[in-house]
Amino acid sequence: MKKNIVLMVLLFLFLAFAGFAAFQYVGGKKGNDVPQKKDVSEKAEPPQQSRADAFSNGQIYKVFVVDNFEVKYPDWPNIDLKNVPDAGKIKVAVTDQNCVFMVKIADIPAGTTFKANTEKLLADQAEKISKTLIREVGDRQAHFEGEVIAGKAKMKNVSYTYLVSGNQSAGIAFAANVDNFDGACQPIIDEVIASVVAK
Repeated sequence: MKKNIVLMVLLFLFLAFAGFAAFQYVGGKKGNDVPQKKDVSEKAEPPQQSRADAFSNGQIYKVFVVDNFEVKYPDWPNIDLKNVPDAGKIKVAVTDQNCVFMVKIADIPAGTTFKANTEKLLADQAEKISKTLIREVGDRQAHFEGEVIAGKAKMKNVSYTYLVSGNQSAGIAFAANVDNFDGACQPIIDEVIASVVAK
C-alpha cells in the first residue's frame, strides 16, 4: 500500500511537470554487489555479439515513434496506469523494479512559449523538489535533474523535455531511489538521449 501511495505521488509530479518528474519508489538494495574475483584458470569466454536492438550495455530496447517525436527506451515491463489522473498523456511507462522510464506528450497552452510553460511548471512544483541538481530551460529544450522526497523514499529524477510540432512538449524521464540511481538508470541515459528525434 505504501509503495502505491508513493507511486501515485511521483506520477502526479510527472504529470504536472510534462516531462520533469520522478515517479516510483524503488525500494531495497540488491544483495552483495561486490564483484567476485574470477578464477584465472577459467577459459576466457568469447566476446558477446552486440545486438542491433540493444544499448551498449546489452539492454534490449524498443522505439517509441509518433509524428513529431521518437526515442529508444528500455524493453521493461509496463507500469499499470489505470488509476493515474491524465494517464492518457503518458505514452510509455516502464520499470525493471529499479529504474522507471516514462515518455509524456502534452499540449502547450495557446499563447504560451515552451520556455515560459516549462518555467511555470517547474515553479508550480518547486516545493516538492528537495534538491535541484540541474535546471536548464531553453527555447526548444529543457533538462532537469533533482531529488524528491516521497514518503520515506528519496528519489532522483533526470528529465528532458523538447518542443515538438503541434505546439506540444515531449518529455522523457528516468527515476530511481537516490542510492540506486547510478547503477539502475545511469547506464542507458546517454544512449536514450542520443536517440531522441524531436520534430
